[in-house]
Amino acid sequence: MRSREGEAWWDLLDGEMTEVDFGRRTWVLTKDLDVLQSSPTPAGVRLLPPRDLYTQGRDRSTIIDKQFHRDVFKAVSEPGAVLVDGRILGTWRARNNGKNLSMSVTAFDPLSAHARKAVESEAEKVASLRGAAAVEVDFESY
Repeated sequence: MRSREGEAWWDLLDGEMTEVDFGRRTWVLTKDLDVLQSSPTPAGVRLLPPRDLYTQGRDRSTIIDKQFHRDVFKAVSEPGAVLVDGRILGTWRARNNGKNLSMSVTAFDPLSAHARKAVESEAEKVASLRGAAAVEVDFESY
């Protein structure tokens, strides 16, 4: 559809849309604006698998600093992502080691003790899903 063909449809929403600044010209329904501006801050730690939908959005800079894009988004052998409070703060890789699972976590900055403990808890869930008896987590930082 050409933009001028869509003008008639756009005009039907006159008075119902509000322009917002999101790095480019963007519009939202006015009735949704308060909810979007007051959304809760994400909390918690998760180990996202490679190519998780959360990491596949167009605006990657909202979840990860641009300097680390090449570490997370690889064409081959893509790692998993360490998600802390809604931001990707590192990567992870796991490999079977006999009946156990070895996981290496590389954080972009040192993780807090609380975040490390939460990562270890998540790693136990990954080990269980892979049928491993135990998991060993090795932490590194850039």
